[in-house]
Amino acid sequence: MDVKIQEPDVSPLAIQGPKSFDVVADLFGDWVRNLKYFWFREIEFQGTRIVLARSGWSKQGGYELYLQDGSFGDQLWEIVMEAGKPYDIQPSTPSPIERVESGLLNYWEDVTEDTNPYEVGLENFVDLDQEANFIGKEALKEIKTAGVARKLVGLEIHSEPLSQSAQNWQVFSEDQVVGQITSAIYSPDLEKNIAYALIAMEHTIPGTKLVVNLEDETSPATVTKIPFIDNRDKVWRGIMNH
Repeated sequence: MDVKIQEPDVSPLAIQGPKSFDVVADLFGDWVRNLKYFWFREIEFQGTRIVLARSGWSKQGGYELYLQDGSFGDQLWEIVMEAGKPYDIQPSTPSPIERVESGLLNYWEDVTEDTNPYEVGLENFVDLDQEANFIGKEALKEIKTAGVARKLVGLEIHSEPLSQSAQNWQVFSEDQVVGQITSAIYSPDLEKNIAYALIAMEHTIPGTKLVVNLEDETSPATVTKIPFIDNRDKVWRGIMNH
């Protein structure tokens, strides 16, 4: 094969939070309020191309701008910050607390080459009935028919506030290892430690009592549903009219 591999000239900029809808509407028009969750539109803005998507690492709702011309990056940043002044916009990094609270998964932590969509709750994105073939289609059919032996669930860890992220902590039922933590963090809003864990199916019912080995100590934990905090329905109905 004669193959050339290269990175596309695309740079993402996220505008997140309850006031993001007003900021982005001021910039691009009120049509953005009706853009469905995880939908996108390619637009032209001041002579450059941008993909505007209703997505991002926030349960509060927001948008991501995918700039297709890196030379316009500084200018786009200044334009967004100027439009955000009336709303007291501030620069920030993606929040791992928001991510875990809202049920968003992280690649190479919660989703790896050793997991499949049926284990991590992504089965709604798998279409096995389509005519097109794709890598893994037959394997996924077999997995769907046989069922999975483990599932990604939420956990509340009943310990002092975690000061570090998960380090492949094992999960026990009595003296038996039944799973592993993939992400864990302290949530100030919930005032508790929350986590994702890949757990053997027989221990995935909400309310199940387990134990987590935190290396220096063990802690009781309770299986719960994901997401821990879900504001998406409010966002869809109240802001996007969906």
